[in-house]
Order: sequence, then C-alpha cells, then structure tokens
Amino acid sequence: MNVLNSLTYEVNGRIYRRNAPMDMNRGSNLRGNVDQIGDEILDEKPRPSDPITKEEQERHPEKEEEENHYNIIFNAKKRAYMTDIFVPEGLLGKLIGTKGSTKRQIEEETNSKIDIPRRGDPGPVIIASKKEEDAQRCYDRIEMIVLEGRRRLPFTHFVMIPCNSEEIMTKHGEFVEKMLFGDIHESCREPALYMPPAKLHLTIVPLWLFSEKDAKKAGKILKAAIEDFKKKETATIKMTIKGLSHMGDEDVDAVKVVYAKVQSDLAQKLANHLSNAFVKAGLTEKPRGGTVKLHMTIINTRYLGSEKPEKDFIDATDLLKKFGNIEYGTINVDKIQICSMGEVDTNTGGYHIVYSEKF
Repeated sequence: MNVLNSLTYEVNGRIYRRNAPMDMNRGSNLRGNVDQIGDEILDEKPRPSDPITKEEQERHPEKEEEENHYNIIFNAKKRAYMTDIFVPEGLLGKLIGTKGSTKRQIEEETNSKIDIPRRGDPGPVIIASKKEEDAQRCYDRIEMIVLEGRRRLPFTHFVMIPCNSEEIMTKHGEFVEKMLFGDIHESCREPALYMPPAKLHLTIVPLWLFSEKDAKKAGKILKAAIEDFKKKETATIKMTIKGLSHMGDEDVDAVKVVYAKVQSDLAQKLANHLSNAFVKAGLTEKPRGGTVKLHMTIINTRYLGSEKPEKDFIDATDLLKKFGNIEYGTINVDKIQICSMGEVDTNTGGYHIVYSEKF
C-alpha cells in the first residue's frame, strides 16, 4: 500500500484515509495484541458523570471540533471509550447483516463492541472500545451505513421560506374561491386540492433528520449558511410571486401540481447556497439539475389522498388559460425555517416548525 496515495472517504464534510484491511492470517499483527471488549461493558450507557482520570485529562486536554462529533466519553468504571449513534429502525437490519455478519465484521475490524437496541426501543446504538481511535473508526463505519442507506428512506423534514403573509394569504383565498366556482374543468373543483393559506411556502430542500441530534445539527448548518451568505449579499431579498405553471414533465391536461412562479435572482442564489450546505452535510440529495426550483405550490393532487387513478391528475388547461397571470404580490425574505413533514401546528394551521432563523 502506498501511504502517500491511499484511498479516502468523506463523512459530513470531513475527509478520512481508508486504511488497507489487515490480513490476520498472514504475518504478525503489527499493532500488537489488542484487548478485546467484552459484552459486560455495554451494561451501562456513556454518561458525562462517569469519572475521567487525571491521566486521561492530561492525555486528551482539548478535543478538536471534529472529535466532538463523536461525543466519546471514557468510562473509568468500565475502562472503555464509549459513544452512541442513532440508526433509523429501517436501517438496523443493514447494520446487523445476515445472521449478524455485518455487525460482527465491524466489531472485529475496529476492535469494538456494538450494542443494538431491541425492536421497538428508540434508543441509539452503543459503541464501546478499549482505544478512542477504535471507537471513532467504529462510529465512522456505522455512520457510513446510515449515510448510504438513508436514501432508501423517505425524507422527514424540509427547509422552507414561509409565504403566509396577510397579503399572500388573502390573494390565495380569493384565487381558490374563483377556482372552485369558475368555468374550469371539474377535476379542479375539489377543495382538498388547494394548499391551505397558512401552509404557503417555498421549499428549498427536503431533509433526512432521524433524531434530535440530527435536528440540532441541521439548525446549526442553517444558521452558519445564512451568516455566510449575508457576508456576501447584504441587500434585502424581495420576491415577486406572479403567474402559474405546472411541472415541465406533465401534459397540461394531466397535471399533478400547479404552482405560482417566483421572480428573484437573489432568492434563487440563497436557495442554492443553502441546498449546497445541506448536501455537503449529507442530510439531503442534490436537487434535480443541480439547482433549486423555487416555486409556491398551489395545487397538489396528493392532498386528496385518493387511491383512484383518475384522481391522480387534473386537467389544468382552462385554469392556466384564465388564471395563469395571477399576481400574489411581493414579499421580503425575513426568515428560513425547518419543518416536519406531515405535522401540523394546531395553533396556526401551518407546518410544525422545529427550527427558525431570522434573515
């Protein structure tokens, strides 16, 4: 192996060198005899209150930012380095592997023990190792499984710009009333098709947030990305919402989504900047075409919740001809929010907000 040209991999924006696997059947163990971890040390989860010896404090005086990511604690009672990582229930099987093969391989190759929560237990996966670097390596291996496997799971949250100003909501209410009683195709007259005024927004990017730790991380990323953007762009971001359209891959007589168009180069620049930050952090995927499509959804057939194929589409031909030039107005971007998909704030009727950052 050429140590100057070794393979690398990235986790949450940090680059790691991928060491060549050691063949235990050929030659001596260059690392010496490694103490194996017994299952008994997994009886306790790591706690900040577990004492850390003076020797350990001197050996590790100050953790770097990337080391804090692991949140490793030395448990003096168990004489082991311990940490935990949340693995979505849908990915636990991937971590365990056939008859425990993947879990066992990671344990052997990182000299660690992995404790997986029982079915139905929302707790995290616990890692225990005799050496801190082994605990980090084990954490990285599990995190890679989560990062690679989460693409099979649905998104849980989304980043958005709220558009529920009084002016916009009033215009939307007037528009919906005209649609329901206007001379348009009957498929457009279902009230449930239309976005409730309190939920009007521009989606910037969907997110995978499976734990409170993920949510806090997303909040920090959003805050940092906004601060970085404001250093380069100091002007107020104004958006004009005007005109209707539908997704380009749909025929106008078989449409699933109708949206209002957004006019603002600066808002588009902000959306792309935020999207890139979350992609780099591994919390989302790159948008189709590499750029965020800013739009305010007005109609979505998914809101009907119907299993009938004929309800999956609407004929928007007349709707777009008669109301395609509707003007919602101009608003300032004053906040960016992270919201839970499918959750409603009972007080406002809007989405449940888990994080909000003023702009």
